[in-house]
Amino acid sequence: MAEDSINRIHLDELIFAQKNKEYGSFKLRKSYKMFLSIGMWTAVIFFVLLTTLPLIYKALVPRGELTTNKKKVVQITNLPEPPSIGEKKENTLKPEKKNIESLKVTESASDAQTNEALDFFNQNADTTSLEQIYNESTLNVSIKYPIGWTFIDQNVDKKLDGVTFWSNTSDYSPPPVIHLEVRDRSLFNESKYKHNLTVDEAVIYFNDPEKLANYFSQTFYFRTESGEDFSLKLTIKGEEAFKSFIPTFYGMLKSFKFGSSWF
Repeated sequence: MAEDSINRIHLDELIFAQKNKEYGSFKLRKSYKMFLSIGMWTAVIFFVLLTTLPLIYKALVPRGELTTNKKKVVQITNLPEPPSIGEKKENTLKPEKKNIESLKVTESASDAQTNEALDFFNQNADTTSLEQIYNESTLNVSIKYPIGWTFIDQNVDKKLDGVTFWSNTSDYSPPPVIHLEVRDRSLFNESKYKHNLTVDEAVIYFNDPEKLANYFSQTFYFRTESGEDFSLKLTIKGEEAFKSFIPTFYGMLKSFKFGSSWF
C-alpha cells in the first residue's frame, strides 16, 4: 500500500478514533474516491454519447429527397385597355391643410360637455396671450403658447416624441403644464373617450376634466389622417385656476398645426 494511502488511513482513523464511525463524515471520507470516480466516468460517458449520437443518427437514417421551391407562374391574359392620351385623370389627392379652423359636433346636440367644448373652441378660445410659436421640423408641428412660458423637447432618434410647455411667471403657483405628445396610432382605443369633435383631416377625442389630489387635467387626442397621432394634455392645480386657464388652453388647441404643407 502506498505511503499516502497509509497516512490517509491513519489520519482518518486518528480523527474518528473516539467517535461513532457508523455514519456521517467518516463514511463520506471513506467513500470520497469512489464517488469521485463514478462522477468522472458518468461525465465522460455522457460527453461521448452527446458527440456521437448525431453521427450515429446520420448513418442509420437514410437521407430523404431534397425539396425544391417551385416558382408559380401566373399568366395575365385579360389586361384593361390603356387610358387615352387625351383623357383627363381625376385628381384624388386631398389638400394637406391640417390646422384647426372649422369644427362640427359629431355627438348629440344634447351633450352638454361637447357643446361646451365647441363653444370654447369657436367663441371663447383666448389667443391674445399666445405670442410665442413653437416649430418642430421632423413632423412639421407648430403650436402657439403664452408669453412668459418656456418648453423642453423630448426627442427619440432625432425625431419629436413630445414637448412640454410650462409657465415661468408667478401667475400660477405651481405653474400649469401642457404636454404635447406623439402617440402610437396602433394603441388608439375610441371606446375610452366620451366626446369627439371633427376638424380638418382629424377627429379630436376627449373626456370630461379629471381631478386627482386637487390637480385638474384634460387630454385631447388628435386622430389624424397623416402618419402620426397627437395628444395635448393640460394639468393645473386648483379648480378656479383650471377654469380661468381653459380659454388659453383651447386657444393653444386651435393654433395647433401638423402635417407637411402648412409652412
